[in-house]
Amino acid sequence: MTASQAQTFEEGSASVIAAWIIRYIEEMKGIPSSAIPREAEFASLGLESTIALAMTGDLSDWLETHIDPMAPYQHPTIDALSRALAAEPEVQARLRTLGVFVAPTWTR
Repeated sequence: MTASQAQTFEEGSASVIAAWIIRYIEEMKGIPSSAIPREAEFASLGLESTIALAMTGDLSDWLETHIDPMAPYQHPTIDALSRALAAEPEVQARLRTLGVFVAPTWTR
């Protein structure tokens, strides 16, 4: 895999993780997903510490890897957290097993 293909996969992975987080917030807070921007800080969306802790636990379960409960505070937006997680090799491997693939960019 070229560096460009790896970056494309990582960006695609971040989008998948962001969509999961947005759906989670929608379900937990009753905010329509269309009203949840990826740049929004968790605090501005009303994510109290108990919900943030539950979210990291559920993300850990889904991705089958440990996620530090402080991650939403270290990466305080949906975009920042999803990008940080997508950069982790364990997360990339899990997403591949879930069938998250981004078509390679072919060059001649």
